[in-house]
Amino acid sequence: MGVAPAQPGAKSTVDRVRAQVSTNHITCILHIGDISYARGIGVLWNAFMTQIDPITSHVPYMVGIGNHEYDHITGGDKDPSGALGPEGFPSIMLIVGPHRPMYSSIVRNVGDPIKDMLQKSLEPMFYQYHVDINLFTHIHSYERSCPMYQGQCVDNGITHALIGMAGHNLDFDTYTGAKWSVYHDQQFDYTQISVNRTHLHYSYHRNVDDAVVDHFDLTK
Repeated sequence: MGVAPAQPGAKSTVDRVRAQVSTNHITCILHIGDISYARGIGVLWNAFMTQIDPITSHVPYMVGIGNHEYDHITGGDKDPSGALGPEGFPSIMLIVGPHRPMYSSIVRNVGDPIKDMLQKSLEPMFYQYHVDINLFTHIHSYERSCPMYQGQCVDNGITHALIGMAGHNLDFDTYTGAKWSVYHDQQFDYTQISVNRTHLHYSYHRNVDDAVVDHFDLTK
């Protein structure tokens, strides 16, 4: 996300999430890496913490490790996990958030060695243990897949969602038209997940008008 005004979408995302927190029963916020883009500059971390204070003073704010944090001086565990409510990270609905994309139909990402490594090393394990949603960021745009495995839409597959459009300058890319790609977008937005013991509802909201422009449901 980053700090406004340096990252142009940060303020609109914070405003929308703050409104959701104040009017709905939001359990927690999940921020999957590339948190402030401070790169070790303390004043930027202070500005970011002040920016999100209206949110974090009301609900838990869980962060993951992005490359802008992983590549900096270590401050502890780089592979955290946690549990909160029935979704649990992991639990009944299994959601993972590794930051780097496992799938992307963006043309410049074709042949990306890290993407290929994730598919080879982690995708079989994710499928074996019935991961429901794989959330990642890193690329500054939005894309969602069908439930899939090894590049093919399958029943009980993994839904992949690129949700890197919360604040930093957007990436305006071209796409390959992969059959597994259900929806992609290049606007500042946020996503919301509602889950209980048996059902999950995922929605993607535009910052400009808070309209839901993509959504899906899962049932266990």
